[in-house]
Amino acid sequence: MIKITKEQARHLALQHQFHRFSNLKGKAGTLEVIRTLSYIQLDTISVIQRAHHHTLYNRIDDYHPDMLDELLAKDKAIWEYWGHAASYLPREDYPYYRNRMLTFPNNQWERNLWKAHSDISKHVLNRIRKEGPLSSKHFEHTGKKQANNGWGNVKPSKIMLELLMWRGDLIVTARDNWQRVYDLTERVIPHYKEMEIPAEMARAEFMIIRTLQAHGIATESDINKHITLAPRKAVSESLNRLVKADKVRKLHIEEQKDIWYCFADLDLSGIHQDADGRNVRILSPFDNAVILRSRLTHIFDFDYSLECYVTPAKRQFGYWNCPILFNDILVGILDPKADRKSKTLNLNTIFIRKDIWKQKRFQTAFDKELQRFIQFNGCTTYSLGKVVQK
Repeated sequence: MIKITKEQARHLALQHQFHRFSNLKGKAGTLEVIRTLSYIQLDTISVIQRAHHHTLYNRIDDYHPDMLDELLAKDKAIWEYWGHAASYLPREDYPYYRNRMLTFPNNQWERNLWKAHSDISKHVLNRIRKEGPLSSKHFEHTGKKQANNGWGNVKPSKIMLELLMWRGDLIVTARDNWQRVYDLTERVIPHYKEMEIPAEMARAEFMIIRTLQAHGIATESDINKHITLAPRKAVSESLNRLVKADKVRKLHIEEQKDIWYCFADLDLSGIHQDADGRNVRILSPFDNAVILRSRLTHIFDFDYSLECYVTPAKRQFGYWNCPILFNDILVGILDPKADRKSKTLNLNTIFIRKDIWKQKRFQTAFDKELQRFIQFNGCTTYSLGKVVQK
């Protein structure tokens, strides 16, 4: 079994997540990032630029949100579905998600939703078939809106649009003021019903390949959480088979019990930090590099959790707390909020290691990144609340 240090593990992770994209530009570069990372997670929260744009901003120097919108609506090079969570996915990966659609509903919650609203499925499909792409705002509901198993008080047609997307009958073709615009899948992916569905073991192997492609090194747990397309047993069996075939190798990181994996041809000689000129990055809570929280503990010794889902009284670091990456270490957390009327980026609190905050080279790199981040969020200036040094 190969043995590497924790520092080497960090460098491998950051090389795969950030540094190798340093020469990519524009829309083509944006698509390459999505293909390489397997998915870009979406989120509705917009206290600063939404998470999917934030993630791409940290990898493509000239990134603009229009690039992602065009890849979805114009080029049809990406599509929206459940990857790690609600995500933008590469178009070519579509076949691997078909099994999820064909087995819908997959659990009791989905079965209850479908049973409660299936009577309007034909109506929704017929309207889109006749009128073209529609969003939920185009559907009226004269009855009383109902609470639907934790989904909130929404009209049944909105729920049905979502369920038909999960089932594969509909596909999202654009976003209109953040609302999904749905069309018949056959208009976007012709003959999708006839496409060959990868078997369970092929989907498990796909999960392994995609995870190692995105992260360089990963535990079996990482693989099961990266994207979920096959049962854990199938993933375990596929890993063993790939190791025996010498396509995947086992790794051991110092002071850790977990078994890690990498591609057999991954060059582990002379692992070093491949700097790309971005010494500081302010990361989205849903960035692919930090979304697998256990990796942060194991590789970066960084205990992190997003606090927007807990009550204010339970928050330590703020509503939308963003990790701060300095070279190859996670050194703190920033709680930002954009005031779009005054074009001010409010840095409510910065939690930072005392030894890092006092370094001139960090201050210089942080100020440089902050100027980029202000502009990215549509602001012209910033206000600083407080700095907590630890």
